[in-house]
Amino acid sequence: MAADLKATLTARYKEVERLWKSGDYQTLAKENYTEDCKLVYGDIQTGRDKLVEMCKEYEKEGTVVHKSEILDVSASPDGEMAYCVVRLESRKRDGTDAPPYTNLIIWKKVGGVYRVHLEK
Repeated sequence: MAADLKATLTARYKEVERLWKSGDYQTLAKENYTEDCKLVYGDIQTGRDKLVEMCKEYEKEGTVVHKSEILDVSASPDGEMAYCVVRLESRKRDGTDAPPYTNLIIWKKVGGVYRVHLEK
């Protein structure tokens, strides 16, 4: 089950990453995040609209993720909630490396599909 869960969450995360890189933030939010998603970066922001705002701010800063790796995954016994720990490496607009960081994502099944419910 762990290998299947890792494959499932990796595929979901790659879709999130693809849409983020493409700049399609509305689709990113609607298809990959719960309506009441929580974004914990400094203050806690709630909802898809806040996600879109945050994505636009990151775009202005010019920092892009160029490499990601899911390090760990686990799910609740009923499989309705899961988490993954992702290591991210980014670059700034000028080509210099930004400090790597680790992200925690809690996924919630909605309509049988894992969607991001909390991101920190």
